[in-house]
Amino acid sequence: MTNDIALNNSTGDLYFNEDGDMRLINGIYYVRQKIGIRLKWFFGEWYLNKLIGIPYYEKILVKNPNKLDIVNYIKREILLTEGVKELTKFDLSIIADRKISINFVAKTNYGKLNYNEIYTVT
Repeated sequence: MTNDIALNNSTGDLYFNEDGDMRLINGIYYVRQKIGIRLKWFFGEWYLNKLIGIPYYEKILVKNPNKLDIVNYIKREILLTEGVKELTKFDLSIIADRKISINFVAKTNYGKLNYNEIYTVT
């Protein structure tokens, strides 16, 4: 089973418990965190691999974006995440300027994952 250092969901910083200790995560929590990281990467942002990420500036934060393209970009990132087998349910809503709501259910190597997040793209 793969482990990772837990991140704070709201800030993205390292997670520390009340005693100031970091925590390792694995299983379904590992997969959920990896999906969250992938959905926050902008295309070309990471200098070690300019080909990963979602093309927010190029395809999503444009005048009259194609919702089907947005759905496909998001689904692709989710399905490429280590541990994800398939999406059984998916819904994406554009809430307001620069905000999207992503809700899905995925089958993973560790069981069913219910995901519900609102992303503000800045």
